[in-house]
Amino acid sequence: MKTLIQVFSTQITAFNPTHVVFNDPLTLKITSVLPKRDKFKRVAMVHTAEQLPFGPYCNGVPGHCISPKAEDELLREVDGIWVVSKALQDYAKTYGNLDTTFLVHSPLTYLDTKTGGFPSIRNNVNKYEVGMINPCPHKGLSILLALAKRLPDIKFVVWKSWGTGPEVIEKLRSLPNMQ
Repeated sequence: MKTLIQVFSTQITAFNPTHVVFNDPLTLKITSVLPKRDKFKRVAMVHTAEQLPFGPYCNGVPGHCISPKAEDELLREVDGIWVVSKALQDYAKTYGNLDTTFLVHSPLTYLDTKTGGFPSIRNNVNKYEVGMINPCPHKGLSILLALAKRLPDIKFVVWKSWGTGPEVIEKLRSLPNMQ
């Protein structure tokens, strides 16, 4: 951990950025105490309610919110908070009385791992496919797996992302109607 903190601190200081955009509590803390802190803006990017240090989903994902009180104080000192959905914006306001900015999440996150390009365009008119982005326990993996098992004639398509670990991929590959 000390090495990671040193690397982040050194690189941010050397780069001399105008803005630092991050989505983790470690960078939140590091950027709050860096020398030349007044020379750059800090923007926290929030992908899930579990990242926020308040509300019913606080501490929902291991490693996301380690110290709610300390993270809440640090989060309120940033120059901006980018949320990737209106639901997160409402959650932050309702449970944390925190103002945020909703900006659409880049589709580049979901590039096809084989081709490096955008996923195939799917026109689902008159088709029977069920799709899910980022299949993982936090997004309803158990529901997806149960549906795929109960509906063997329906084709299921998934796009992996941050929550799709090896154990999830193994479960998905075990189903013949899952792509």
